Amino acid sequence: MFKNARLGVRIGAGFAVVLIMTVLVAVVGLYSMQRLQGGFFLAEQADEVVAQVLRAREMEKEYIVSADRGAADNARERLNEVITVTKDMTDRIANPQARELLGLIQEDIQEYQDVIAAYVDLEGQRVQAGQSMEQAAQKLESIAQFPFWTDSDFGLYPVE
Repeated sequence: MFKNARLGVRIGAGFAVVLIMTVLVAVVGLYSMQRLQGGFFLAEQADEVVAQVLRAREMEKEYIVSADRGAADNARERLNEVITVTKDMTDRIANPQARELLGLIQEDIQEYQDVIAAYVDLEGQRVQAGQSMEQAAQKLESIAQFPFWTDSDFGLYPVE
């Protein structure tokens, strides 16, 4: 077919084939770059999830050590950010298994928030119980130090 064609036509056809192949390679490359960019975005968000969970753990431990309620509130805020990021990730992911895993992560984070809240409540109850014990002990001490007690009141010495 090309044996009878003139030299200019053969060169033009060869150039057209090379041009079409170049365009195909460029289109495939752009498509691949966009997929990679989406994968990098999801990887960044996954790293953000891990970082926020670790920061929440730090805040939780700070609360346990210092009983600073602000640290517990900060931990819950961090976990709320994780839930927001995972919901955003769920909207961007088409894979049903990955979406299911993100749903499980969200459920676990909600459970973790509930446990932190329960711990904060129990810590508050412990503090109140400690204060009540201290008040009762002070009241008992003031009664026990009543100035009119004598040794005979306790049966230590026979009454004469």
